[in-house]
Amino acid sequence: MNLLGQRQCKKSYNITVEGTIKCHEPFMFNMRIFELDKYKHDFVAECKDPTSESSEKQYRLLGKASDMLQSEVEPLLFFWHTCGFGGKGDGTCVCKDLGNISADLNLKLDIDFTGKGAMKGFRHCKQACIKAMTGDRTLYGGM
Repeated sequence: MNLLGQRQCKKSYNITVEGTIKCHEPFMFNMRIFELDKYKHDFVAECKDPTSESSEKQYRLLGKASDMLQSEVEPLLFFWHTCGFGGKGDGTCVCKDLGNISADLNLKLDIDFTGKGAMKGFRHCKQACIKAMTGDRTLYGGM
């Protein structure tokens, strides 16, 4: 037991998210994963391509997530992209909950903007996403 009288639950899990992003035009993107906590969200992984030279790109995010007080982690994927914005400009930002994880995660996530349903499972989270993509790798507050 620790000083708070609680059992230490810290567990670490490997998080891997990879796939292909397809767009009808060249685009840029940035993806980050944070592990959600009540007060401070922990940075897990990042993958970005600041060039707009291709309309199809492979990505891979690798990281380790842990939580001091829980036996599971809650990874959240932030995805900023310029597909549909002429490959430039402000773009848009969305989020995807990756669930409550209590084992290593290996997720294949293809995103195809050339077909229907590309953003299935994603939600708009513009303010939180802007914080995740700018500033340092520390997020505070709820999502």
